[in-house]
Amino acid sequence: MPKTFICLLLTAAALCVPGGTTIADAPAPSQAAPGEMLAGVTRAELEPCYNEMMAGNYFSALGLANKLVDKYPDDANVLNQRARVFAMMGEYQKAIADDDRAIELQPKFYGWYQMRGYIYLNLGDFERAFEDFSKAVELNSKDILSVARKGECRRWQGNSKEALKFYQQAQKMNPTGEEPQVFVACAYYQLGEYEKLKDVAEQLKFKFSGGNSGYEFAGLYLRHKGEYEKAIDEFTTEIKIFPKVIGAYTARADCRARTGDLVGAREDIQIALETELNALADKLWHRWSAYRLAAIYAVRSTTWEADDAGKAKAAADIDRAFELLNKGINKGFRAFDLMGHDNDLDALRKDDRWKELMAFVKVVQEAEK
Repeated sequence: MPKTFICLLLTAAALCVPGGTTIADAPAPSQAAPGEMLAGVTRAELEPCYNEMMAGNYFSALGLANKLVDKYPDDANVLNQRARVFAMMGEYQKAIADDDRAIELQPKFYGWYQMRGYIYLNLGDFERAFEDFSKAVELNSKDILSVARKGECRRWQGNSKEALKFYQQAQKMNPTGEEPQVFVACAYYQLGEYEKLKDVAEQLKFKFSGGNSGYEFAGLYLRHKGEYEKAIDEFTTEIKIFPKVIGAYTARADCRARTGDLVGAREDIQIALETELNALADKLWHRWSAYRLAAIYAVRSTTWEADDAGKAKAAADIDRAFELLNKGINKGFRAFDLMGHDNDLDALRKDDRWKELMAFVKVVQEAEK
């Protein structure tokens, strides 16, 4: 495979965060720096745009990308570079248009399908993303990233069992890699298979102690078993490693509330809420956005004091959580297996509306068989 194309591939997607917080609407993931050999455009010309993008200077990167497209209008590498910048800015339709053109120019290269698949995944169009990742694998059977992303598409569509098959396939292709194991763990969590989740969490912590995922999975297992103090320790370790994991703050808040630390719980949930709202501010709302926020409000409802003011705040949070769950389902949220056991939603299960919601879920499931 020409170095021309390899150099511009995305090498990893944003790692999924369990507990309903995997961000399918995250920006496009980071990629390898431009390589030494390019057709048409040169490394020296691409590198400034790449560096600005990786530094988060997206408008500057876009300006440089536009100049490159003007100079090389029929260079698929340049179009794909601008597509990545657009994706990082949340301009998904513009990103798709650039990769559509790249595919027209080089329809037999798997990398352009892989990139467009990422964009569709970010956009929440999971079926089109699945089609693009499938095409990438068809063109390059060793494309482990696209195999794993096929699993991601199925997981966000609510088919965790099929997702697990793709994750395990990716794991066989890269048995020593961290990311395939993380995805396998995500599927186990979504399916509620906590003992299997525990096993993978221990492997991740042992093999990849510098990563955060093993600690979160361990924390989720311990929380499910009611060992809240130990779970808090796991989430705290994760946050020290990677302080922007919304799911870790939400889960730690839940555990703190269950142990009586309402102040600490509110501090955690406020961080989770602000981070999530900021992440969604410039992006399209779709099925998973509503679910993630519903989980945060459900947990926050348990952090208020038992006085009248606290009860009123809790009731408002519960109302908001149910509103968001209904919104998510109506927009296409289908991870009902996760919804059935996610501890973040425990406060909602005490409400009569939960039975009504589950009845609605059954109607949806029957209609879509």
